[in-house]
Amino acid sequence: METLLFQTGYLTIHGLKVMGGMRRYTLGYPNQEVRQSLADYILGYFTQTPVAQQNNAFALYEALEANDLNRLHQLFHAFFASIPSEWYKTQQAARYEAYYASIVYCYFAATGIDVRPEVHSNKGRLDLVVHFQGRFYLIEFKVVEQCGPGKDLEQIKARGL
Repeated sequence: METLLFQTGYLTIHGLKVMGGMRRYTLGYPNQEVRQSLADYILGYFTQTPVAQQNNAFALYEALEANDLNRLHQLFHAFFASIPSEWYKTQQAARYEAYYASIVYCYFAATGIDVRPEVHSNKGRLDLVVHFQGRFYLIEFKVVEQCGPGKDLEQIKARGL
């Protein structure tokens, strides 16, 4: 996947570190427009309705502006409820938290909001960090059917993140 995204121009080389005979490349988006357009395209695949997608993006932004966590919850709940159940049955990935994390990441990234997946610290890893107008939203994903409700917040608190 990385090679395809690199060859199509969605990713560019942001850094190179030479270690002996080895090379480590750091890939990134060439600019904000490409980052946003790729996320918008992926999100469009899941929604299949551009008007609803655009309305949801505005609603997401407004909910963040108001710091309205209940509204954010409602938006994502409605979004996942709008995905046809057959898609969940045919997607092996739907059994894993990464499936949901990827969709939520695209949702934020498609609006141009600063969102970072898989953020590592000395206390552990967070699935998603959203930085918006001086506030940070820490998001941990869990498949409730596999671990039960509330485990995500328990994990964040236990690690002191």
